[in-house]
Amino acid sequence: MSLKKKTIDSAAWFLIGSVGIKVVSITTFFVLAALLDTRAFGTVAIVNAIIQFGDIFVNAGMCDALIQRRKLRKAHINAVFFMSVGLGLLLFASLFALSSFLAVAYGDKQLTSLIRVASLAFFVQPLATTSIALLRREFHYKTLVSARVIGISSGSGVGLLAAILGLGVWSLVLQNLTWTVVSAVLSMRGCTWRPNWKVDREAIIDILSFSSQIFLDMMLATITRILPSLTIGYLLGLEAAGIYLLTTKIVESTVDVINQPITTAVLSSFTLLQDNKEKLIKTFCRVLENAFVLLIPVAIGTAFLLPPLIHTTL
Repeated sequence: MSLKKKTIDSAAWFLIGSVGIKVVSITTFFVLAALLDTRAFGTVAIVNAIIQFGDIFVNAGMCDALIQRRKLRKAHINAVFFMSVGLGLLLFASLFALSSFLAVAYGDKQLTSLIRVASLAFFVQPLATTSIALLRREFHYKTLVSARVIGISSGSGVGLLAAILGLGVWSLVLQNLTWTVVSAVLSMRGCTWRPNWKVDREAIIDILSFSSQIFLDMMLATITRILPSLTIGYLLGLEAAGIYLLTTKIVESTVDVINQPITTAVLSSFTLLQDNKEKLIKTFCRVLENAFVLLIPVAIGTAFLLPPLIHTTL
């Protein structure tokens, strides 16, 4: 199969999956918004922001290093796996210890237990990051999309059931934790690679030398994304953070439907074009043109639909 066909097929699978995921997640989001108060969403916005910040260190650009590396050895894969798992355990321990201080800072004692339960994702997620990277490298997007769709659907079901049973903000935390665990387990099952205990020091250095270039970009992007929620929650209170989350969720979900399939599939394709700079630049420009063509009408449509949707939700 040609590179062009692989990229188109991958983007198509991801687009189908993204649309399905967004339909499920947005529908669940509006139902939960009707069942829960804005303070619950503000509380979970703080929890999610903290978990997202931790995700940077679990990945640390190492997965992208696996995808983009021309010559990949088993030692490289093992190195990423064990570093991810080690960082995940360290993050869980750190958040477990710091959760009570964060609860005091935001004036909500419940944050302690919420953060500790949400951080359980760092036990499972690092186990799957290497498998997900290898599936992306080999263009096995059908497996990845299936895992995400089933994970999101499972999480939505758990979240809705918990909300109906009156568990309040816990329904949002359990929703996120469920989809993380289910999608991680399914991704691992879909990958044939399994770790062994052999860790090569040279392989670790190779991975870190590449991933360090990506790590700072990831950190800046993540901080830019989570800082508004953390700042609003700290200065204006959790209810204000909840209103901010409710109003921005729709825009982010709409843009992600177009953006995620393109960026995810193209990264794998660019790996195969590293030695052909002229073709790489030409492909990159074409991708940007197509992305703008798709995003502009989506953005205009969202601008018209957003006010009534927000009014209905709030």
